[in-house]
Amino acid sequence: MAAAVTDGIPRKQDLVRRHGLIEMVEHWAVALSGIMLIVTGLLELPVGRRYYITEIPGFSWADDFFVTLSLHYAAAIVFVAVAFFHLFYHGLRGDGGLIPRRGDLKASIAVIKSFFGKGEEPPFGKYLPEQRLAYMGMAALIVLLVLSGLVKTYMNLLNPQLSRPIALTATWIHNGAFFLFVLAFVAHIAALLIKPNRPLLRGMFTGYVGLDYARKRHPLWMDERMKKDRKILPGDRIEGTIHSTGSSSVEKRGEQPTGRMTDQHEGGTGAMILEREYLPYASGALEPTISGRTVDFHYGKHHAQYEANANKLIAGSGLEEEPLEIILKTIVDDPSKRALFNNAAQLWNHTFYWKCLTPGGGGRPGGKMLELITASFGGFDRFREAFHAAAMGRFGSGWAWLVMLEGKLDIMTTADADTPVARGIKALLTVDVWEHAYYLDYQNRRADYLTGVMDNLVNWDFALEQLEK
Repeated sequence: MAAAVTDGIPRKQDLVRRHGLIEMVEHWAVALSGIMLIVTGLLELPVGRRYYITEIPGFSWADDFFVTLSLHYAAAIVFVAVAFFHLFYHGLRGDGGLIPRRGDLKASIAVIKSFFGKGEEPPFGKYLPEQRLAYMGMAALIVLLVLSGLVKTYMNLLNPQLSRPIALTATWIHNGAFFLFVLAFVAHIAALLIKPNRPLLRGMFTGYVGLDYARKRHPLWMDERMKKDRKILPGDRIEGTIHSTGSSSVEKRGEQPTGRMTDQHEGGTGAMILEREYLPYASGALEPTISGRTVDFHYGKHHAQYEANANKLIAGSGLEEEPLEIILKTIVDDPSKRALFNNAAQLWNHTFYWKCLTPGGGGRPGGKMLELITASFGGFDRFREAFHAAAMGRFGSGWAWLVMLEGKLDIMTTADADTPVARGIKALLTVDVWEHAYYLDYQNRRADYLTGVMDNLVNWDFALEQLEK
Protein backbone atom coordinates (compact mmCIF):
# COMPACT_ATOMS: atom_id res chain seq x y z
CA MET A 1 0.00 0.00 0.00
CA ALA A 2 1.81 3.12 -1.18
CA ALA A 3 1.87 6.20 1.00
CA ALA A 4 0.73 9.52 -0.43
CA VAL A 5 2.10 12.86 0.72
CA THR A 6 0.45 15.17 -1.80
CA ASP A 7 -1.70 16.83 0.83
CA GLY A 8 1.10 17.40 3.31
CA ILE A 9 -0.44 14.74 5.57
CA PRO A 10 1.25 11.45 4.63
CA ARG A 11 -1.46 8.83 4.36
CA LYS A 12 -2.15 5.37 3.02
CA GLN A 13 -5.47 5.49 1.22
CA ASP A 14 -7.87 6.08 4.13
CA LEU A 15 -5.18 6.46 6.82
CA VAL A 16 -3.47 9.56 8.21
CA ARG A 17 0.01 9.52 9.71
CA ARG A 18 -0.22 10.59 13.32
CA HIS A 19 3.36 9.83 14.36
CA GLY A 20 6.62 9.86 12.42
CA LEU A 21 9.42 7.32 12.74
CA ILE A 22 11.21 9.26 15.48
CA GLU A 23 8.06 9.48 17.59
CA MET A 24 7.45 5.75 17.07
CA VAL A 25 10.99 4.89 18.21
CA GLU A 26 10.58 7.17 21.23
CA HIS A 27 7.27 5.60 22.16
CA TRP A 28 8.43 2.01 21.96
CA ALA A 29 11.79 2.71 23.62
CA VAL A 30 9.94 4.28 26.56
CA ALA A 31 7.29 1.55 26.60
CA LEU A 32 9.73 -1.39 26.50
CA SER A 33 12.23 0.12 28.93
CA GLY A 34 9.30 1.09 31.16
CA ILE A 35 8.02 -2.48 31.16
CA MET A 36 11.52 -3.73 31.98
CA LEU A 37 11.76 -1.22 34.84
CA ILE A 38 8.43 -2.42 36.23
CA VAL A 39 9.32 -6.12 35.93
CA THR A 40 12.83 -5.82 37.37
CA GLY A 41 11.61 -3.42 40.05
CA LEU A 42 9.06 -5.98 41.21
CA LEU A 43 11.63 -8.78 41.11
CA GLU A 44 13.93 -6.79 43.39
CA LEU A 45 11.29 -6.77 46.15
CA PRO A 46 11.80 -9.88 45.77
CA VAL A 47 8.84 -11.74 44.37
CA GLY A 48 10.53 -14.15 41.94
CA ARG A 49 10.79 -17.12 44.24
CA ARG A 50 7.77 -16.26 46.39
CA TYR A 51 5.42 -16.42 43.41
CA TYR A 52 7.31 -19.24 41.62
CA ILE A 53 8.42 -17.02 38.77
CA THR A 54 11.83 -18.70 38.94
CA GLU A 55 10.12 -21.99 38.07
CA ILE A 56 9.13 -20.65 34.64
CA PRO A 57 11.58 -21.95 32.01
CA GLY A 58 14.15 -19.29 31.25
CA PHE A 59 13.37 -17.20 34.36
CA SER A 60 15.80 -18.74 36.85
CA TRP A 61 17.62 -15.40 36.88
CA ALA A 62 14.56 -13.74 38.41
CA ASP A 63 15.82 -14.56 41.91
CA ASP A 64 19.31 -13.17 41.32
CA PHE A 65 19.34 -9.65 42.80
CA PHE A 66 22.53 -8.66 40.94
CA VAL A 67 21.04 -9.66 37.58
CA THR A 68 17.70 -7.91 38.18
CA LEU A 69 19.48 -4.80 39.48
CA SER A 70 21.77 -4.70 36.43
CA LEU A 71 18.79 -5.06 34.09
CA HIS A 72 16.96 -2.36 36.06
CA TYR A 73 19.92 0.02 35.64
CA ALA A 74 20.18 -0.75 31.90
CA ALA A 75 16.47 -0.12 31.40
CA ALA A 76 16.72 3.09 33.46
CA ILE A 77 19.58 4.36 31.27
CA VAL A 78 17.52 3.78 28.11
CA PHE A 79 14.39 5.30 29.67
CA VAL A 80 16.14 8.45 30.91
CA ALA A 81 18.11 8.88 27.67
CA VAL A 82 14.93 8.70 25.59
CA ALA A 83 13.14 11.08 27.98
CA PHE A 84 15.92 13.67 27.62
CA PHE A 85 15.99 13.19 23.86
CA HIS A 86 12.21 13.71 23.80
CA LEU A 87 12.49 16.98 25.70
CA PHE A 88 15.32 18.40 23.61
CA TYR A 89 14.07 17.19 20.23
CA HIS A 90 10.49 18.36 20.63
CA GLY A 91 11.57 21.47 22.51
CA LEU A 92 13.80 22.54 19.64
CA ARG A 93 10.99 21.82 17.19
CA GLY A 94 8.53 23.85 19.25
CA ASP A 95 6.17 20.90 19.64
CA GLY A 96 3.97 21.92 22.55
CA GLY A 97 0.89 19.88 21.76
CA LEU A 98 1.19 17.77 24.90
CA ILE A 99 1.65 20.69 27.28
CA PRO A 100 -1.50 20.98 29.47
CA ARG A 101 -3.79 23.91 28.73
CA ARG A 102 -6.35 25.81 30.71
CA GLY A 103 -9.63 23.95 30.66
CA ASP A 104 -8.12 20.49 30.07
CA LEU A 105 -9.52 19.11 33.31
CA LYS A 106 -13.01 20.35 32.51
CA ALA A 107 -12.76 19.04 28.95
CA SER A 108 -11.53 15.66 30.20
CA ILE A 109 -14.57 15.38 32.47
CA ALA A 110 -16.79 16.20 29.48
CA VAL A 111 -15.08 13.43 27.50
CA ILE A 112 -15.63 10.88 30.26
CA LYS A 113 -19.28 11.91 30.53
CA SER A 114 -19.70 11.52 26.78
CA PHE A 115 -18.57 7.88 27.07
CA PHE A 116 -21.70 7.29 29.13
CA GLY A 117 -24.01 9.29 26.88
CA LYS A 118 -23.91 12.39 29.09
CA GLY A 119 -23.38 15.28 26.73
CA GLU A 120 -21.30 15.76 23.60
CA GLU A 121 -17.55 15.35 23.28
CA PRO A 122 -15.79 18.60 22.28
CA PRO A 123 -13.75 18.70 19.03
CA PHE A 124 -10.03 18.19 19.59
CA GLY A 125 -6.67 18.92 18.12
CA LYS A 126 -4.02 16.22 17.71
CA TYR A 127 -4.00 15.37 21.40
CA LEU A 128 -6.91 14.82 23.77
CA PRO A 129 -7.05 16.88 26.98
CA GLU A 130 -6.69 13.75 29.13
CA GLN A 131 -3.56 12.85 27.16
CA ARG A 132 -2.01 16.19 28.07
CA LEU A 133 -2.91 15.78 31.75
CA ALA A 134 -1.57 12.21 31.77
CA TYR A 135 1.62 13.41 30.07
CA MET A 136 2.24 16.01 32.76
CA GLY A 137 1.42 13.55 35.53
CA MET A 138 3.74 10.93 34.05
CA ALA A 139 6.47 13.55 33.64
CA ALA A 140 6.21 14.45 37.34
CA LEU A 141 6.49 10.77 38.31
CA ILE A 142 9.50 10.29 36.05
CA VAL A 143 11.26 13.27 37.66
CA LEU A 144 10.66 11.75 41.11
CA LEU A 145 11.83 8.31 39.93
CA VAL A 146 14.98 9.68 38.31
CA LEU A 147 16.02 11.89 41.23
CA SER A 148 15.33 9.28 43.90
CA GLY A 149 16.85 6.61 41.65
CA LEU A 150 20.07 8.60 41.33
CA VAL A 151 20.30 8.81 45.13
CA LYS A 152 19.75 5.04 45.42
CA THR A 153 22.29 4.35 42.69
CA TYR A 154 24.85 6.57 44.39
CA MET A 155 24.20 4.71 47.62
CA ASN A 156 24.44 1.25 46.00
CA LEU A 157 27.57 1.88 43.94
CA LEU A 158 29.58 4.60 45.63
CA ASN A 159 28.51 5.26 49.20
CA PRO A 160 26.83 2.38 51.02
CA GLN A 161 27.16 4.37 54.27
CA LEU A 162 24.89 7.18 53.05
CA SER A 163 22.89 8.90 55.79
CA ARG A 164 20.01 6.63 56.79
CA PRO A 165 17.33 9.40 56.72
CA ILE A 166 18.39 10.36 53.19
CA ALA A 167 18.45 6.74 52.07
CA LEU A 168 15.04 6.02 53.56
CA THR A 169 13.51 9.18 52.10
CA ALA A 170 14.87 8.37 48.64
CA THR A 171 13.65 4.78 48.94
CA TRP A 172 10.13 5.73 49.99
CA ILE A 173 9.87 8.39 47.27
CA HIS A 174 11.15 5.91 44.69
CA ASN A 175 8.80 3.15 45.81
CA GLY A 176 5.81 5.47 45.99
CA ALA A 177 6.51 6.96 42.56
CA PHE A 178 7.11 3.44 41.23
CA PHE A 179 3.71 2.31 42.51
CA LEU A 180 1.99 5.31 40.91
CA PHE A 181 3.97 4.73 37.70
CA VAL A 182 2.66 1.16 37.51
CA LEU A 183 -0.91 2.38 38.06
CA ALA A 184 -0.48 5.04 35.36
CA PHE A 185 0.95 2.47 32.96
CA VAL A 186 -2.00 0.13 33.53
CA ALA A 187 -4.44 3.06 33.21
CA HIS A 188 -2.82 4.02 29.91
CA ILE A 189 -3.36 0.53 28.49
CA ALA A 190 -6.92 0.42 29.87
CA ALA A 191 -7.75 3.79 28.30
CA LEU A 192 -6.72 2.49 24.87
CA LEU A 193 -9.22 -0.33 25.23
CA ILE A 194 -12.15 2.07 25.63
CA LYS A 195 -14.08 2.00 22.38
CA PRO A 196 -13.62 5.66 21.29
CA ASN A 197 -9.85 5.31 21.85
CA ARG A 198 -9.32 1.97 20.12
CA PRO A 199 -8.41 3.52 16.75
CA LEU A 200 -5.30 4.89 18.49
CA LEU A 201 -4.00 1.32 18.89
CA ARG A 202 -3.24 1.26 15.18
CA GLY A 203 -1.18 4.41 15.62
CA MET A 204 0.93 2.75 18.34
CA PHE A 205 2.09 0.06 15.93
CA THR A 206 2.03 1.78 12.55
CA GLY A 207 1.98 5.53 13.19
CA TYR A 208 -1.27 5.79 11.21
CA VAL A 209 -4.88 6.30 12.30
CA GLY A 210 -8.04 6.07 10.26
CA LEU A 211 -8.92 9.17 8.25
CA ASP A 212 -12.56 8.99 9.34
CA TYR A 213 -11.51 8.74 12.99
CA ALA A 214 -9.18 11.73 12.66
CA ARG A 215 -11.87 13.86 11.04
CA LYS A 216 -14.49 12.89 13.59
CA ARG A 217 -12.50 13.11 16.83
CA HIS A 218 -9.60 15.40 15.93
CA PRO A 219 -11.16 17.92 13.48
CA LEU A 220 -9.09 20.82 14.79
CA TRP A 221 -5.87 18.90 14.13
CA MET A 222 -7.00 18.03 10.62
CA ASP A 223 -7.96 21.63 9.94
CA GLU A 224 -4.62 22.86 11.29
CA ARG A 225 -2.66 20.42 9.14
CA MET A 226 -4.58 21.36 6.02
CA LYS A 227 -4.24 25.03 6.88
CA LYS A 228 -0.50 24.63 7.29
CA ASP A 229 0.03 22.76 4.06
CA ARG A 230 -2.63 24.56 1.98
CA LYS A 231 -3.80 21.23 0.61
CA ILE A 232 -6.91 19.09 0.82
CA LEU A 233 -7.80 15.55 1.77
CA PRO A 234 -10.64 13.61 0.17
CA GLY A 235 -13.87 15.29 1.26
CA ASP A 236 -12.21 18.34 2.81
CA ARG A 237 -11.76 21.98 1.93
CA ILE A 238 -10.18 23.69 -1.02
CA GLU A 239 -6.82 25.38 -1.17
CA GLY A 240 -6.81 29.16 -0.91
CA THR A 241 -8.80 29.79 2.25
CA ILE A 242 -7.95 32.10 5.13
CA HIS A 243 -4.50 31.54 6.64
CA SER A 244 -3.96 34.66 8.74
CA THR A 245 -5.74 37.69 10.04
CA GLY A 246 -4.88 39.31 6.73
CA SER A 247 -6.59 38.74 3.41
CA SER A 248 -7.19 35.27 2.04
CA SER A 249 -6.48 34.38 -1.54
CA VAL A 250 -10.19 34.86 -2.18
CA GLU A 251 -10.18 38.30 -0.61
CA LYS A 252 -7.14 39.37 -2.63
CA ARG A 253 -9.19 38.88 -5.74
CA GLY A 254 -11.69 41.37 -4.34
CA GLU A 255 -14.54 38.90 -3.86
CA GLN A 256 -16.85 37.94 -1.04
CA PRO A 257 -16.05 34.50 0.41
CA THR A 258 -17.53 32.28 -2.25
CA GLY A 259 -17.34 28.76 -0.95
CA ARG A 260 -16.91 27.51 -4.52
CA MET A 261 -17.06 23.86 -5.45
CA THR A 262 -13.88 21.94 -6.20
CA ASP A 263 -12.82 18.41 -7.09
CA GLN A 264 -12.88 16.13 -4.10
CA HIS A 265 -9.81 14.14 -5.08
CA GLU A 266 -6.65 15.12 -6.82
CA GLY A 267 -6.88 13.61 -10.23
CA GLY A 268 -10.61 14.23 -10.19
CA THR A 269 -13.36 11.79 -9.35
CA GLY A 270 -16.13 14.19 -10.32
CA ALA A 271 -17.30 14.49 -6.72
CA MET A 272 -17.70 18.11 -5.64
CA ILE A 273 -17.60 19.77 -2.23
CA LEU A 274 -18.56 23.09 -0.62
CA GLU A 275 -15.92 24.98 1.23
CA ARG A 276 -15.74 25.70 4.94
CA GLU A 277 -12.95 28.22 5.32
CA TYR A 278 -10.37 28.03 8.07
CA LEU A 279 -10.56 30.20 11.14
CA PRO A 280 -8.42 33.30 10.63
CA TYR A 281 -7.03 32.96 14.19
CA ALA A 282 -6.42 30.34 16.85
CA SER A 283 -9.53 29.08 18.64
CA GLY A 284 -8.45 30.72 21.90
CA ALA A 285 -7.57 34.07 20.34
CA LEU A 286 -10.96 35.62 21.09
CA GLU A 287 -10.72 35.03 24.84
CA PRO A 288 -11.88 36.21 27.27
CA THR A 289 -14.90 37.52 25.33
CA ILE A 290 -15.46 34.20 23.53
CA SER A 291 -13.73 31.16 24.97
CA GLY A 292 -11.69 28.71 22.98
CA ARG A 293 -14.15 26.01 24.06
CA THR A 294 -17.04 27.92 22.49
CA VAL A 295 -15.08 28.46 19.28
CA ASP A 296 -14.12 24.77 19.19
CA PHE A 297 -17.75 23.73 19.52
CA HIS A 298 -19.09 26.44 17.24
CA TYR A 299 -16.58 25.99 14.42
CA GLY A 300 -15.66 22.34 14.95
CA LYS A 301 -19.18 21.01 15.49
CA HIS A 302 -21.94 23.38 14.34
CA HIS A 303 -20.19 24.99 11.37
CA ALA A 304 -18.77 21.64 10.33
CA GLN A 305 -22.21 20.04 10.48
CA TYR A 306 -23.69 22.70 8.20
CA GLU A 307 -20.86 22.00 5.77
CA ALA A 308 -21.45 18.25 5.86
CA ASN A 309 -25.22 18.61 5.45
CA ALA A 310 -24.90 21.09 2.60
CA ASN A 311 -22.55 18.79 0.72
CA LYS A 312 -24.95 15.87 1.06
CA LEU A 313 -27.94 17.93 -0.06
CA ILE A 314 -26.18 19.61 -3.00
CA ALA A 315 -25.58 16.28 -4.74
CA GLY A 316 -27.81 15.89 -7.76
CA SER A 317 -29.28 19.39 -7.48
CA GLY A 318 -27.69 20.67 -10.66
CA LEU A 319 -26.01 23.43 -8.64
CA GLU A 320 -22.77 21.62 -7.86
CA GLU A 321 -20.62 23.93 -10.01
CA GLU A 322 -22.07 27.22 -8.77
CA PRO A 323 -20.56 29.64 -6.23
CA LEU A 324 -22.27 29.55 -2.88
CA GLU A 325 -23.85 33.02 -3.24
CA ILE A 326 -25.43 32.02 -6.55
CA ILE A 327 -26.76 28.84 -4.99
CA LEU A 328 -28.39 30.85 -2.20
CA LYS A 329 -29.93 33.39 -4.54
CA THR A 330 -31.24 30.62 -6.78
CA ILE A 331 -33.00 28.56 -4.13
CA VAL A 332 -34.00 31.14 -1.50
CA ASP A 333 -37.68 31.02 -2.48
CA ASP A 334 -37.79 27.36 -3.50
CA PRO A 335 -39.66 25.37 -0.81
CA SER A 336 -38.34 22.10 -2.21
CA LYS A 337 -34.77 23.25 -1.54
CA ARG A 338 -35.38 24.61 1.96
CA ALA A 339 -33.09 22.10 3.69
CA LEU A 340 -30.28 22.82 1.26
CA PHE A 341 -30.80 26.57 1.64
CA ASN A 342 -30.73 26.42 5.43
CA ASN A 343 -27.47 24.49 5.57
CA ALA A 344 -25.76 26.33 2.71
CA ALA A 345 -26.80 29.71 4.16
CA GLN A 346 -25.49 28.74 7.58
CA LEU A 347 -22.24 27.71 5.92
CA TRP A 348 -21.94 31.17 4.33
CA ASN A 349 -23.15 33.05 7.41
CA HIS A 350 -20.61 31.38 9.68
CA THR A 351 -17.73 31.89 7.27
CA PHE A 352 -18.63 35.58 7.19
CA TYR A 353 -19.13 35.76 10.97
CA TRP A 354 -15.65 34.46 11.80
CA LYS A 355 -14.16 37.22 9.63
CA CYS A 356 -16.24 39.84 11.43
CA LEU A 357 -14.34 39.06 14.64
CA THR A 358 -10.70 39.74 15.37
CA PRO A 359 -8.54 39.72 18.51
CA GLY A 360 -8.07 43.26 19.80
CA GLY A 361 -10.93 44.62 17.71
CA GLY A 362 -14.13 46.31 18.76
CA GLY A 363 -14.76 49.82 19.96
CA ARG A 364 -15.25 52.84 17.74
CA PRO A 365 -14.06 52.61 14.12
CA GLY A 366 -12.21 55.40 12.44
CA GLY A 367 -11.94 57.03 9.03
CA LYS A 368 -14.48 56.31 6.35
CA MET A 369 -16.36 53.73 8.39
CA LEU A 370 -17.02 56.15 11.21
CA GLU A 371 -18.07 58.86 8.75
CA LEU A 372 -20.64 56.57 7.13
CA ILE A 373 -21.97 55.36 10.48
CA THR A 374 -22.36 58.95 11.64
CA ALA A 375 -24.10 59.97 8.41
CA SER A 376 -26.45 56.98 8.51
CA PHE A 377 -27.28 56.79 12.23
CA GLY A 378 -26.44 60.20 13.64
CA GLY A 379 -23.34 59.02 15.49
CA PHE A 380 -21.57 55.85 16.59
CA ASP A 381 -23.31 55.69 19.96
CA ARG A 382 -26.71 55.77 18.27
CA PHE A 383 -25.63 53.05 15.84
CA ARG A 384 -24.42 50.89 18.69
CA GLU A 385 -27.66 51.29 20.61
CA ALA A 386 -29.70 50.47 17.51
CA PHE A 387 -27.59 47.43 16.63
CA HIS A 388 -27.74 46.13 20.20
CA ALA A 389 -31.52 46.61 20.31
CA ALA A 390 -31.98 44.84 16.98
CA ALA A 391 -29.84 41.88 18.04
CA MET A 392 -31.65 41.62 21.36
CA GLY A 393 -35.00 41.93 19.60
CA ARG A 394 -34.35 38.97 17.30
CA PHE A 395 -36.56 36.35 18.94
CA GLY A 396 -35.05 32.88 19.01
CA SER A 397 -32.19 32.09 16.66
CA GLY A 398 -30.83 34.35 13.96
CA TRP A 399 -28.35 37.03 12.96
CA ALA A 400 -27.89 40.78 13.35
CA TRP A 401 -26.38 42.57 10.33
CA LEU A 402 -24.87 45.88 9.33
CA VAL A 403 -25.62 46.17 5.60
CA MET A 404 -25.41 48.62 2.72
CA LEU A 405 -28.96 49.24 1.52
CA GLU A 406 -30.02 51.82 -1.03
CA GLY A 407 -26.77 53.76 -0.77
CA LYS A 408 -26.52 54.00 3.01
CA LEU A 409 -25.78 51.84 6.01
CA ASP A 410 -28.66 50.04 7.67
CA ILE A 411 -29.30 47.43 10.34
CA MET A 412 -31.31 44.30 9.77
CA THR A 413 -31.84 40.95 11.44
CA THR A 414 -32.63 37.59 9.89
CA ALA A 415 -34.25 34.55 11.43
CA ASP A 416 -32.60 31.15 11.65
CA ALA A 417 -30.42 30.64 8.54
CA ASP A 418 -31.70 33.51 6.41
CA THR A 419 -29.01 35.78 5.02
CA PRO A 420 -28.88 39.15 3.20
CA VAL A 421 -26.68 37.77 0.44
CA ALA A 422 -29.57 35.59 -0.78
CA ARG A 423 -31.56 38.81 -1.38
CA GLY A 424 -28.70 40.59 -3.13
CA ILE A 425 -27.98 42.84 -0.13
CA LYS A 426 -24.35 43.65 0.64
CA ALA A 427 -23.42 42.57 4.18
CA LEU A 428 -20.66 44.44 6.00
CA LEU A 429 -20.82 42.91 9.46
CA THR A 430 -22.77 40.28 11.36
CA VAL A 431 -23.15 38.91 14.89
CA ASP A 432 -24.48 35.41 15.41
CA VAL A 433 -27.27 35.36 18.00
CA TRP A 434 -27.95 31.64 17.89
CA GLU A 435 -27.50 30.34 21.43
CA HIS A 436 -24.67 28.04 20.41
CA ALA A 437 -22.60 31.18 19.68
CA TYR A 438 -22.54 32.24 23.33
CA TYR A 439 -24.32 29.82 25.68
CA LEU A 440 -21.21 28.06 27.03
CA ASP A 441 -19.79 31.43 28.10
CA TYR A 442 -22.86 33.52 28.87
CA GLN A 443 -25.78 31.09 29.26
CA ASN A 444 -28.90 33.21 28.60
CA ARG A 445 -27.08 36.57 28.85
CA ARG A 446 -27.17 37.52 25.18
CA ALA A 447 -26.77 41.20 26.06
CA ASP A 448 -23.40 40.56 27.76
CA TYR A 449 -22.21 38.59 24.74
CA LEU A 450 -23.22 41.41 22.37
CA THR A 451 -21.51 44.01 24.54
CA GLY A 452 -18.33 41.97 24.66
CA VAL A 453 -18.27 41.49 20.90
CA MET A 454 -18.85 45.17 20.18
CA ASP A 455 -16.28 46.28 22.77
CA ASN A 456 -13.52 43.79 22.02
CA LEU A 457 -13.90 41.81 18.81
CA VAL A 458 -15.67 43.61 15.93
CA ASN A 459 -13.40 43.69 12.88
CA TRP A 460 -14.03 47.14 11.43
CA ASP A 461 -11.23 46.69 8.86
CA PHE A 462 -13.11 43.73 7.41
CA ALA A 463 -16.37 45.69 7.34
CA LEU A 464 -14.62 48.46 5.41
CA GLU A 465 -13.21 45.93 2.95
CA GLN A 466 -16.75 44.69 2.24
CA LEU A 467 -17.97 48.23 1.82
CA GLU A 468 -15.30 49.03 -0.76
CA LYS A 469 -15.93 45.96 -2.91
